[in-house]
Amino acid sequence: MSSAISRRGFLLSAGALALGAGERRPNLVLAMTDDQGWGDTGYNGHPVLKTPNLDAMAASGVRFDRFYAAYPVCSPTRASLLTGRHPTRYRCFSWGCLLPRRELTIAEALKPAGYATGHFGKWHLGEIPGQAGPANRANFPETGATPGEQGFDEWFSEGNWFDLDPLHLHHNGKPVGKREGDTSDIIVDHALGWIREQAKKGRPFLAVVWFPSPHGPYKALDKDKAPYQGKPGNADFYGEMAAVDRNVGKLREELRRLGVHRDTLFWFNSDNGAVNA
Repeated sequence: MSSAISRRGFLLSAGALALGAGERRPNLVLAMTDDQGWGDTGYNGHPVLKTPNLDAMAASGVRFDRFYAAYPVCSPTRASLLTGRHPTRYRCFSWGCLLPRRELTIAEALKPAGYATGHFGKWHLGEIPGQAGPANRANFPETGATPGEQGFDEWFSEGNWFDLDPLHLHHNGKPVGKREGDTSDIIVDHALGWIREQAKKGRPFLAVVWFPSPHGPYKALDKDKAPYQGKPGNADFYGEMAAVDRNVGKLREELRRLGVHRDTLFWFNSDNGAVNA
């Protein structure tokens, strides 16, 4: 949603922090939404949408209100966040472009420091079924990796955005079939199970949680869109954002319950800004 530092600066700072922190290596949770706009939160003045958990996070944390995506579409921004590099470097200028395997990701940078690394949710950078868009194989034939081939020990991911009943979710390379429920709940529940394991072991972790919401055409659970029925705007869009907000709260609460919240950096942003609902 907002940041005043470059993604390259973030990647280098995170790596240096982890490698130089001795026994107090911080955990990292990098959360991202899909097509959420700057104004699609309560704390930024949305007249209808309620986001109490994001509002609380904004109030208690640091807000970067001059944030600019590396590119105005999905895949280049995501690759930039993982690598700290501009899309020009790997010639990714459209949604669906693939991340070259030769690029160093933050997951690969942190593993030598003893980090457990996990990706949960939308990938859109390589070879998972559901990937869509014009690939850039002509530029870099070695492109097209799964999260597991880009430094993630654990991955519960799908190729692109997905609505209710995700079909192409894969767990460490194996298809899991359809899962019922809101996609935000599905990926965060899995991420939390993995985070609990790392906290129990006392192992620092990197959890990349990429929500597929609120990408169109929008399909929210009835309970999430019900408060917005009859109000201006798209109730399903609001419902998807309500699910994202609920799961941000769920993540923060579990970090507190596990007693690791003071040693965890929780980063939240959108990928490329608003698409009007």
